[in-house]
Amino acid sequence: MNVLVLIADIIASKKIEHRAEFQRRLKTQLAHINGASRATLLSPYTLTLGDEFQAVYGSVDSMFADVVSIMLHVHPVQLRFAFAYGRLTTDINPNAALEMDGPAFNDARALMSTMKSESTGSIQIVAPELHSPALANACLKVFGNTVSRLSKNNLTIMEALMAGTATKHIAERLAVTPRAVNKAIAGHSLATFVELSRALTREFRAELPFSLPAGDDP
Repeated sequence: MNVLVLIADIIASKKIEHRAEFQRRLKTQLAHINGASRATLLSPYTLTLGDEFQAVYGSVDSMFADVVSIMLHVHPVQLRFAFAYGRLTTDINPNAALEMDGPAFNDARALMSTMKSESTGSIQIVAPELHSPALANACLKVFGNTVSRLSKNNLTIMEALMAGTATKHIAERLAVTPRAVNKAIAGHSLATFVELSRALTREFRAELPFSLPAGDDP
């Protein structure tokens, strides 16, 4: 069975002030994603170490929305996201992303080790089945590095755009005018990065077959 393993790492976690409060915030958001993305998650987001967490996906459909949501709710803390597509040699654990192993986990761990030198939010993937893995990872790096530097308000706007929320409703949520939201979208190319995430999702879905059926286009 082919799956998509994610191992994520919190950058400079030892420097985080009010660490207990941060951990509670992270746990709350991961629990929210586990509920919202249960159709695509085979094994839920699980904290494994003080500065790492992991999950197993059976579809790529929610991976970008989940990453952006996590970035928003831990802002301004930066993270690394290492994805790896491949097989498991153990059964899926549907209750926690623990006690599993196989080439997909090995590749995700190796990728994370390589990414440890990254000092800003980054996303990378190991998937030899992709037609152009170098191009995919270049796009992921641009996406991750740029989006991770957005302000909290701009991340909120991007998360809402990815969910298909209308501009006027985003403005109401932020207590600003629709004009201000549109200015932020244009000024930070937010719509372009949303489209990039959708294009990459379509490519990954076409080139990375899963045992479980994928949903509709994001």
